[in-house]
Amino acid sequence: MSGATVRNIAIILGLAAVVAFLPGGDTGAAFVEQILSAIFVVLIALILGQLYRRFQSEIYGLGDRWRLVLYACVGAIVFALAAASRMLSDSGPAGLVVWFALMGGAAYGLYATWRQYREYSI
Repeated sequence: MSGATVRNIAIILGLAAVVAFLPGGDTGAAFVEQILSAIFVVLIALILGQLYRRFQSEIYGLGDRWRLVLYACVGAIVFALAAASRMLSDSGPAGLVVWFALMGGAAYGLYATWRQYREYSI
């Protein structure tokens, strides 16, 4: 086995040990879930920061209106992902519809912004 495979197996075994041996039953699973969620959020923030720095001139070239659409859509996606557990489980079918409407509207706004960029940049 290669070193990367051994490392990945060790990580999985370590997470399984935390889940199995932390006192309190589901506490270990909740702890691992929170750690993985935090890592995911940090990675997404770093990726978005890099994308912003790389395409900063293109973003400012969109103009005020389309830049507002872009930022509002990214904000709506962040809000929908942050509130997903409450919207999808606690509020019943209405929350599900609102969540999908937020995500769908944000996706359409991002698509429209991309189309605007492609139309006037080429």
